[in-house]
Amino acid sequence: MKIRKYSVNPRQVRLFEIQEDTLDRMFRDETYCRKKGFGSVADVIRIALTKHLREYEEYEFRKSVSS
Repeated sequence: MKIRKYSVNPRQVRLFEIQEDTLDRMFRDETYCRKKGFGSVADVIRIALTKHLREYEEYEFRKSVSS
């Protein structure tokens, strides 16, 4: 099993009602969640956040190389 290191200070995230409703519907679809590797709402949030953080790091790198 893969060991994950989580932050000592957890972040609280407030979702819009429509987001919460859609997450509930999504997790009722076990096939979809298994296919995407989602085990919890936290997995969904971490995966989405990682995507945006990578984009930002690429932006920072391009910015530093071009200046």
